[in-house]
Amino acid sequence: RLTAVTNKTAAAMRDLDHPLQVLDELTLEVERINRSMTTKSTKKLDKLMTDVLNDMIERKEGRKKLGIGSGWSSLDAVLGYLMPCTLNIVAARPAMGKTALTVNWAVQVAQQGKKVVFFSLEMSADELTARILAAESGVSNSSIMKSPRELTQEEVNNLMTASDRLRALPLHIIDTGMVTINVVNAELDRIQPDIVFIDYLQIMTPQNASQSSDTNKFFEELTRDLKITAKRMNIPIVLLSQLNRSLESRTNKRPILSDIRSSGGIEQNADTVTFVHREAYYNQQADRRAADLIVAKNRNGMCGTAEMYFYDHLTKFTDLPIFPPKFKNDDQTPF
Repeated sequence: RLTAVTNKTAAAMRDLDHPLQVLDELTLEVERINRSMTTKSTKKLDKLMTDVLNDMIERKEGRKKLGIGSGWSSLDAVLGYLMPCTLNIVAARPAMGKTALTVNWAVQVAQQGKKVVFFSLEMSADELTARILAAESGVSNSSIMKSPRELTQEEVNNLMTASDRLRALPLHIIDTGMVTINVVNAELDRIQPDIVFIDYLQIMTPQNASQSSDTNKFFEELTRDLKITAKRMNIPIVLLSQLNRSLESRTNKRPILSDIRSSGGIEQNADTVTFVHREAYYNQQADRRAADLIVAKNRNGMCGTAEMYFYDHLTKFTDLPIFPPKFKNDDQTPF
């Protein structure tokens, strides 16, 4: 229909119609488009009820899986599957592992055969790839990036084997520095993914000067626009966010919703909010592998905490194992 408007404008100008006549024709065409869009977005309750019940029956009988699992049973038990049309916030203080979590998450979703797009605004694609290899091979990320000469032949073989398993995954990493909402929409229209990860909100680029001058307004508008994108494409979007420094001054360092940086609009627009918290970051006596994923908001499910392990030298999150595996240099890895 937009093409029709453009063609009508060109034809009118070629025929040298009076400008007011051209304006009238364009106004009528825009009104027709608006009516068409309204008709498509308006659904009667009986049709909606039928669709919802049919989906429920198909899921109950195992013919359809609505939503995308994370690959971690402990997180799925609390958060549930990521549903289409949702905006899902993952937030944490620096060095808690929020990027590691979402990179692991993206790989595990891609291993389910889902097409994944990962926008990396802070780290390069090479750095993310090294993290993926470390998590999948059991070889230290530091060895891969900083001291490859010290790798043993067994570690090199493990990396090659992991690489062969990962090559075919439908995972697209976009590491361009300047990312606006228009860039996000253009890439998603091109790739047509099943799920999107964006790392992270606070370094996305404003569209205009007014957004640059008012950070809170920018974050509110951006999360709203991302929610609209999720609905338009019928996919879940996972958006990383920083937390305010205010929690550092509290005795209890576990994050709450008001800790989200510029939290008002972000919290309102999000369907789910999950915090990454590692107590050992603040308390050296705590188990340094222990990681809590705190689901603080969940529109379509429950809130609670998924207890997991984080192996920082591998940048890898796992479900709590009955017998924790022992990795090389596990005891010597610093925070």
